[in-house]
Amino acid sequence: MEGVPLVVLPREVFAGSATAVAPTVLGCVLEHETPEGLVAVMLTEVEAYMARGPGRLCKALDITRAQDGADVCDPASPLRVRWPDQRETLDISQGPRIGISVATDFPWRFWVTGDPTVSAYRPYTPRLRRKPVSAQ
Repeated sequence: MEGVPLVVLPREVFAGSATAVAPTVLGCVLEHETPEGLVAVMLTEVEAYMARGPGRLCKALDITRAQDGADVCDPASPLRVRWPDQRETLDISQGPRIGISVATDFPWRFWVTGDPTVSAYRPYTPRLRRKPVSAQ
């Protein structure tokens, strides 16, 4: 992106609680400069986490432990969060996180209302464990 100034989110955007920051970053762009080129996605849904993060998003953007500690507020960082080219007011919905068995009463999931890329809500259902077949 030579010659184009990157407007990354200022550090103070991330200073609040996870539930305050989550809806703020909706509509923002998460970028990762990989050896193969730039990979970028617009954030249309987020979940507030207190110790863990979303594995599928990291896999899609080729984000690994090598990026641990990357400064997403530094325009020179290979991993950054920036404002979209056109910042518009978004209609934001809020509800429970997806596929969890604890803290289900906390509305820590935020999404852009009506966006087709948003995951469908599925309440947590415990996995059935199969009994091992005994050897004869």
